[in-house]
Amino acid sequence: MFEQWITNGTAKPFYARKELTLDKAVKRAEAKVCGLGQFQFYINGKKAGDHELDPAWTDYRKLIYYVTFDVTDILRPGKNVIGAEVGNGWFIKCDEHYTFTFPGFMPPNPNPYRPGASCLILAMELDLEYEDGTRDLIAADDSFKVKEHPVIMSNVYGSETIDGGLRQAGWRETGFDDSAWQQAEYVPEEEIPRADILEQTMPPVKVIKSYEGKLLHRVRHHRDIFDFGQNMSGILELEARGKAGDEIRIYPAEKLDENGDVDQVAKNWITVDSCITFIIGQDDVWEKFRMTFTYFAVRFVGVEKDGGAEIRNLRAHAITSAHKTDGTFSCDDERYNRIYDMIEKTVEANMVGVHTDC
Repeated sequence: MFEQWITNGTAKPFYARKELTLDKAVKRAEAKVCGLGQFQFYINGKKAGDHELDPAWTDYRKLIYYVTFDVTDILRPGKNVIGAEVGNGWFIKCDEHYTFTFPGFMPPNPNPYRPGASCLILAMELDLEYEDGTRDLIAADDSFKVKEHPVIMSNVYGSETIDGGLRQAGWRETGFDDSAWQQAEYVPEEEIPRADILEQTMPPVKVIKSYEGKLLHRVRHHRDIFDFGQNMSGILELEARGKAGDEIRIYPAEKLDENGDVDQVAKNWITVDSCITFIIGQDDVWEKFRMTFTYFAVRFVGVEKDGGAEIRNLRAHAITSAHKTDGTFSCDDERYNRIYDMIEKTVEANMVGVHTDC
């Protein structure tokens, strides 16, 4: 599976795109995609599927998943464009802000982390079956163009930095001028994945509910505290306006301290130190920012803003693997209903492709 892989040659997130022309009517089109560590895939400006954080995490030395999308309905006669965004995930873990280390009172980690390669990588095969019975297979190759992504830092433990000034407006559409983009590189032979490569089998990660952030109060004279009303594994989204280069820094936490500030201390021995940073790209224009390649554990956030920057429409999208629910529970004692709800949401928050730590 996947004879070739492409890259921008770095461990930083990147865009990839390619335009193609279809001269015959398409009967069926299927795309098999793998971007390591995480990816999002588009055709003609439309995201394929409603997934988050594909593919599911694995030990990349042993097993790698690809995801299959039916893209028949989003292809069209004539010009089309394939697009992808690739970020770090666990493939090349970024250690800016929090990174897990064993505390001093525990034995050394017997299985230390090792990155999957020196660069992020993308593989894609678009299988086309035409109405006349003929077929084509289009693979990601060095005819693709690549560009630095506005996510300039992606830490799988929940931090992300998004630079609005690096956005490429219209990059997912045909006719976009990619002359300033670079030609994709083939992944060096010694870095091509040697693991088993299989179709992803577990349910995809999806948004199950969105929560609006409610302003509670201000602490430290400059940090606004917002409450989403529910602890979750979530993806943050907001709109921001200010001057180009202004920063919005958001500190997530599952609890507040005695002063009403976000409390990022976990288990009384480590500070998580997660931060989502949005860098405004244009002067005095409302810009939408959304986490792309990671998620956080959150109920509360502390928001700090440079200068006269402002935000609106602060939301957290709760995510979980799209499991099937087989039953429900309710009783006359509201305490048990609340306990059941708490446990159910805890399970949901810890199914993100794989079962996580809690």
